[in-house]
Amino acid sequence: MTTASVDSIERTVQTTNEWIAELERELGTESRAEAWRALRAYLQVLRDRSESAIARRLAPALHPGEFDDVLAQLPSDIREVLETG
Repeated sequence: MTTASVDSIERTVQTTNEWIAELERELGTESRAEAWRALRAYLQVLRDRSESAIARRLAPALHPGEFDDVLAQLPSDIREVLETG
């Protein structure tokens, strides 16, 4: 594994931890597990609504192609939640 790969993994983990810590504060909880469940549930709803709206060819909150752009910007472990459910 290259140094660049390790750096990428470390950045992904750091970003995810920052998101979860921020969500903990927003939810008023000290439970990382609760914050992770909330983030995962939200991302899955976002995915499901975007995919179903695109499939029906309605004007979704995210236009076709934008959902993929959003996915590309997410840390890989969070992106996996969206891709695999």
